[in-house]
Parts: sequence; structure tokens; C-alpha cells
Amino acid sequence: MHENKQKYADVVDILESYQQTCEAIHLESGKVLEPVHAGRDQLTRERFSGAKRLRAAALTKKERLKALNPITFELFHLQMAVLTMFYQILYDETHTDIFTLHSQKVRLLRKEANGLDVKNQFDSCKELAISVIKAFLVQATLEHYNLQNTNSNPENIPNFEQMQDDEKKNE
Repeated sequence: MHENKQKYADVVDILESYQQTCEAIHLESGKVLEPVHAGRDQLTRERFSGAKRLRAAALTKKERLKALNPITFELFHLQMAVLTMFYQILYDETHTDIFTLHSQKVRLLRKEANGLDVKNQFDSCKELAISVIKAFLVQATLEHYNLQNTNSNPENIPNFEQMQDDEKKNE
């Protein structure tokens, strides 16, 4: 679909195509049409919401684009800025020391995660960052609770059933 998202007439066409797709899918599945969450970047959300307001006085739910609700925005640009900063601070191809972001990229075979080009490799860079952050969080949790591995059981767990209410608050 080659529509101009800067023109409300084209935005209405886009939303109508979304509405038709939702109706067709629900009809094929034999289910009643339910509202479908639609989300885009903040500017597109503003345009989508404006287009829906143009149709607010329409006679039918279909004309009012009722199947597309809620319309929310995704903080894509904020995610991009944070991820770019994350890589600017932590990514350095000259260092391959263990636990550096570059060494984790090599170790996890994430060739597409080019930390020097986050804008054009956003998804790959995001996946690598999430993997590394999760791994560090797991490792920090294991160390904090003195666990050998993720299958270990923590020791010294308070027995909340035998505690008084005052003692539970202090735990």
C-alpha cells in the first residue's frame, strides 16, 4: 500500500484496509469481530487518531473504524536512542575481552548486530542487548543468593507460615 501518511484521506484509506483485514480474518475464523489493538510510532498514532476522529460521526461501526481500538504509540524513537547510547558506551570492536559486548556478539554468533550501525541493524542489536542484559541479571541474581547455577535451590528461606505479621514486614 503506497499511501501518504501525511494526508488524512490516505490515512483513512490505510485504516479502512486494516479494518477490512480484521473483518476478513474474524469472518474466516468464525468469530465475532473484536477490537484490535493498533500501534505505531507517536506521529503515526496522532494521525491515526485524527483520522478516526474524522469518522466519529459516521453511521456504522465499520465506518467509524471501531475494530481498530485502542490506537497507541510505541516508543520506538526512545528505544532507538537508548539502544544507540548503550552501544556507544559498551560496544568496542577493538576489545575482545571476555564479557565485553563485542565478545558476546562473537560468542553468540550475532553477526548482524553491528553496534556501529544501530539505526540500520536495530532488531539484531536489540536482540543482542536483551540477551546480554538478561544473562548479566541472571548471573547477578545467582551471586546475590549464593547459588551455584539456575537449578540450585536457595538456602535460608524464611518460613513465612510460622512468622508473625510483624516479622513478615521486616523480611
